[in-house]
Amino acid sequence: MWKVLDGALSARIARSEAALTAAEKNAGTSFQARGPVRSYASEDAMYRELVAMWARSSLQMHALCQGLGIEYVHFLQPNQYLAGSKPMGDEERRTALKPDSPYRRAVETAYPMLSAAGAELRRSGVAFFDLSQVYSTVEKPLYVDTCCHVSYEGYRLIAVAVAEALAEGPFQGGKGKADRAYP
Repeated sequence: MWKVLDGALSARIARSEAALTAAEKNAGTSFQARGPVRSYASEDAMYRELVAMWARSSLQMHALCQGLGIEYVHFLQPNQYLAGSKPMGDEERRTALKPDSPYRRAVETAYPMLSAAGAELRRSGVAFFDLSQVYSTVEKPLYVDTCCHVSYEGYRLIAVAVAEALAEGPFQGGKGKADRAYP
């Protein structure tokens, strides 16, 4: 009796998993899930458009917050795939870097564009702070995975950089430590 019930439940679970997988595949390609399909002349053109959208979004959030009397501050976080942003030993490289990571190419290509767009945001009055170099002199391992997550010490260093930036009063048209090199 147990074997019959177990087999029936196993078959039911397998059917449910197959239906879920099929639904996820279809949902991921639908217009409702993805929006209109876009094509670009090159990968670089795609990143330029995405960075421009990112900058426009920041300007819109700045304007919305300003209209409501809310202070808006924009920080660009560090990422291990940005060349020169952190010295890494062999152990941290094994933990933090994956040659075929889906993030690697995007960071290598887009982060310099994001930094440049962030400088333009500052000139437009947004309190923007580029923290991408916050670990540039930290040799101690901080990254804990191949995405972008860091140890408690890594988050503490970011918190200190954010607190220092805010303590300088960035709310006067992006002034303060916006031009400061971190760390």
